[in-house]
Amino acid sequence: MPELTIPMSMTIIDYLGIKRGQKVLDYGCAKGYMVKALRWLGREAYGCDISEYALKTADIEISPYLSKGLPSKKEFHFIISKDVLEHMQIKDIRYLLTNMKTDIFFCIVPLGNGKKYYVPAYELDATHIQRQPLHWWTDLIKSQGWKIRSAVLKVPGIKDNWNYIVDGNAFIVAER
Repeated sequence: MPELTIPMSMTIIDYLGIKRGQKVLDYGCAKGYMVKALRWLGREAYGCDISEYALKTADIEISPYLSKGLPSKKEFHFIISKDVLEHMQIKDIRYLLTNMKTDIFFCIVPLGNGKKYYVPAYELDATHIQRQPLHWWTDLIKSQGWKIRSAVLKVPGIKDNWNYIVDGNAFIVAER
């Protein structure tokens, strides 16, 4: 849905200060909608995902910029992971954090108390396995050698529909 993805992508560009010519990886890109939007907005964007179905059904215009798994040869100025880490085992999150070729990592994750999400609708996704509070996420990221630049509960223009739930989501920027 371009009417949602393009404004959100522009918000991410502004929030992170992504300049034209900088390489961006959307980790967990699914069909590459954000990659397409970032490219339309003049950024050198790529995506990766583990779903062969998503990658095979991506728009033909964007599919050359998508790959399966974490690209090992390219370095990126920014790696973005929106609504992905909550689907991953802790060992896989650690592997990702250790093996990313970037200096800036931006993740968006739903928050919970360890047992339940603060946004009840997030419980409807059976593939969600991490229901952790903000400090858990920042501690995990720091334990893998990152410094937290910011960790906030709201970024206007991203996931605004959940702003009425104070602890619903985390927006974490980490740097090496």
